[in-house]
Amino acid sequence: MADSKFTAAVEKTLEHEGGYVCDPHDPGGETNFGISKRAYPHLDIRHLTKDQAIAIYHRDYWLPSGCDSIADPDVAGLVFDLAVNCGLGGCAKIRHAAELLSDEEASEVVARAVKEYKLLYRPTVTTPELTRLRAAAVSYYESIKSARFVRGWIRRALQG
Repeated sequence: MADSKFTAAVEKTLEHEGGYVCDPHDPGGETNFGISKRAYPHLDIRHLTKDQAIAIYHRDYWLPSGCDSIADPDVAGLVFDLAVNCGLGGCAKIRHAAELLSDEEASEVVARAVKEYKLLYRPTVTTPELTRLRAAAVSYYESIKSARFVRGWIRRALQG
């Protein structure tokens, strides 16, 4: 099932997602390892294991978002994380928006977000494709009317 590209991506996503949380302000509701009760009402979220979460991520997010066919592991990791955080539909919208951005526009969006949200931005890897994806993710997150989470979502996209 898991190749090294998926393993690296899922470990990073699991760092972002953390363990069990039941935040009434989170649209996903009760979550564990980022797997939400809203998306998986049949699961005992509180007792979900890390291995079960990883299997769900591979089956329901990695494969459907096409990450296995993305050659660049950093791009695949970001696309996967966006699929997890935004859903497959949101991720598809972000990827499409990224294709429409010029490199200059993308750099401007990222620079503005770093300044506006007072974020530390020192990516270990960056390419024009990653910058465009990050910028499109910033715009997507800003379009969601949930100010409580937007800074964290943007920080996550810029780190991914």
